[in-house]
Amino acid sequence: MKIRISKVNFTILIVAVLAILSASTVFYLKVRSGDIDVSITEAEKDKRVPSINGTLVDAEIAEKRPIAVMIENHPDARPQSGLAQADIVYEALAEGGITRFMAVYHSQEAESIGPVRSARDYYADIANELGALYAHVGGSDEVLQKISNSYYKKLTDLNEFYNGTYFTRIKSRSAPHNTYASTEKLRSYLEDKDLKTKADIRLRPFNDYFGPEGQLADTITVDFSTPSYKVGYTYNKTNNTYLRNHNGKAHTDAESGKTLEAKNIIIQYVKSAPIPGDEKFRIDVDTKSGGKALVFRGGKVITGTWKITNGTTQFIDDSGAEIELYRGSTWVELVPISNPNLVTWEDTLTKTE
Repeated sequence: MKIRISKVNFTILIVAVLAILSASTVFYLKVRSGDIDVSITEAEKDKRVPSINGTLVDAEIAEKRPIAVMIENHPDARPQSGLAQADIVYEALAEGGITRFMAVYHSQEAESIGPVRSARDYYADIANELGALYAHVGGSDEVLQKISNSYYKKLTDLNEFYNGTYFTRIKSRSAPHNTYASTEKLRSYLEDKDLKTKADIRLRPFNDYFGPEGQLADTITVDFSTPSYKVGYTYNKTNNTYLRNHNGKAHTDAESGKTLEAKNIIIQYVKSAPIPGDEKFRIDVDTKSGGKALVFRGGKVITGTWKITNGTTQFIDDSGAEIELYRGSTWVELVPISNPNLVTWEDTLTKTE
């Protein structure tokens, strides 16, 4: 039996087949588009934009407001949760030789962050610069007074003392080392209170490849105070990352057990001084006046300075250009300029090769 197909029906058949093939192709691309190494449509490429740490993410992620969380570094708080997912981690002295972290989340979510501790005004200065939601448990008199007086124009304050439902008190650790949070729960605060949810940040310059500039430096030591707060970074040439340690031991993530690592290490020298008469030996840290800086990337060190330009901290090399960073996580160490010998580095790879 012969089947006759008219010209009109044949045309309809061809169009239908092409439509099915086109739909299949689009579906295939959408399934594979999560892998940035595969070929995807130009339209899909345009949707991927830099996050706060330079990595390319979907536009809807890049538009999210950063979240800054105060995290404790007392030995009883170790190992911490959530530092591995942070895009930027700031470390500075808080009181009595003890350092504290402020972890900034933008490109990744973290299911567990903590232990969450109290705020300081110099950390709030940085959170304000980033236009972040600033999460903490109480704080120094200085920062709480400034928050009360609306001193910080760009940050949104989230104090656990008054918003406990957005935090969790875990049973496996004793107070005050038992307050934890998650980016999902913290972000829901913005939605519940109908607050700003979109990012308002100036991104630093990033790159994937760098020339020969910089002095070789694959080990870094920051001796903040006692051995328990002596920080070290060792460059991993294979992965192009720095592995972090403190007190001579690997600094690990509580959830995965893996050693914390970063693409860039920045030393930001700051003026600091004890607060007169403060019973807890807290300090003032100047995050606005500028000063010397060191940027470690790719096993090398770039010398320069830092300054505030249009409300944003910039790191400038000796030629006057803003220093580019590798895409990925960055740790910023705020080190007292009164003792520049707190930071040392050396080239060990060349000596052993």
